[in-house]
Amino acid sequence: MKKLVAAALSSSIVLVGCATQPKYQCDPSKPETTPLSRFEINQKDITVFDTKTKLTWKICAEGQSFSGGHCTGKATGFTWNNAMQIFGDKGNNWRLPNVDELGSIVEGHCQNPAINIGIFPDTSPFHFWSATVYATNSDYALAVGFDQGHIISRDKTTGANERYSSYVRLVRGAQWLDPSREDERKQAELAAKQKREMEQAAIQQKLESEQAVAQAERDAYIACDDKASCDKAFSLTQIYINSRASQKIQVATDTIIETYNPTEYGNIGMGAVKIPGKGSSAIIRLSVTCKISDSGSFENYCKSRKLDIYKDFRPFVNKMLSD
Repeated sequence: MKKLVAAALSSSIVLVGCATQPKYQCDPSKPETTPLSRFEINQKDITVFDTKTKLTWKICAEGQSFSGGHCTGKATGFTWNNAMQIFGDKGNNWRLPNVDELGSIVEGHCQNPAINIGIFPDTSPFHFWSATVYATNSDYALAVGFDQGHIISRDKTTGANERYSSYVRLVRGAQWLDPSREDERKQAELAAKQKREMEQAAIQQKLESEQAVAQAERDAYIACDDKASCDKAFSLTQIYINSRASQKIQVATDTIIETYNPTEYGNIGMGAVKIPGKGSSAIIRLSVTCKISDSGSFENYCKSRKLDIYKDFRPFVNKMLSD
């Protein structure tokens, strides 16, 4: 073990991922957070065991190979989605580390890279993905920037190109969670739970709203038994449309009433059709349209307007018929 560590420490620092790298430096006034004594290097399979976390790490990033005390070759950049698809959570096999595990190998008194290069030589001072999703935005995942050792959030779709590369270092063993971050983790889990509940409530509310509008539309009809009552009901329907639509009536015949199409967001267009039944009977059915923007603006407003218009139609006509 001593021979391998010594070789790593005495080797020149060759960092990968960029043509020019910031200078590796350590502050001797700060205590080491990942001393060599904490790790056991396995010369057979080129791995390192952390006696504190009980995790086993690959010495080199994915895409590199270990030779002569160095991690040679260029580390491979991944998007988070690709990294999870390939490595993901494989139980006790090689897998993507969670953010606590990845943060446990940050060396606090060094930077560029913020890691013990005697254990992990030739580490790029850039981002390494964790398997942890950002609690407040599921489109982002957490990574550790090994320039300063800070945890950051990154868009899951970034990281595969050279300029914004995010790398992967695999770990093996039972998941480890930093006890000192328990309160932070509980808050993040609570925030994530609240976000999921809000999203589910919004979906449920939208579904209920759509179902209510659909039911009101099905109920928005008048049944009449003879020509006189049907003509009067259809005439009252035209009055109702005039009173509720944003657009003027374009077509008005004995069987069809139509307004012009809505021209502005939130505007209401309406129509009605008289469908003949047996003998002189008929059914008069109402239809309502409301203009929604491409981005979905005015959607809730339009649903509310349509629901009210559909619900008020039959009471309006029936009251007028009875007067």
